[in-house]
Amino acid sequence: SEIQRLVGLYQNDGWNPDVILLCCAEVSRLGKNSVAAVVHLLAKWREEGIETGTDAERWLKRAERREQLCIETAEQFGLNAHDLTTWEKRTIIKWYEEMNIGKEMICRRNIAKMESARNYDN
Repeated sequence: SEIQRLVGLYQNDGWNPDVILLCCAEVSRLGKNSVAAVVHLLAKWREEGIETGTDAERWLKRAERREQLCIETAEQFGLNAHDLTTWEKRTIIKWYEEMNIGKEMICRRNIAKMESARNYDN
């Protein structure tokens, strides 16, 4: 049963109960409602070295920050963040985290594109 699978995460797989609960909360926030989704996210967390509640909370804060960056960037481009593809989201995160491109630079780039388009139209 589903309950047995959850208990197995603790008894057999060695997950701390606080990590399991944080994972359940995140899966629920994402609109999923299955233990399979919890198991999948826990596997991802284990790959990323998350073992404690503190690690999980840090991961969740980073995920929340990344989600907010995608929302704000999509708005700058006049897009709905829910329509972004996984590739687009990864690219936006890469801009901020790896390439150190901030909101101001993205805004300047958009303004330059709009001015270029206006000049082309004229």
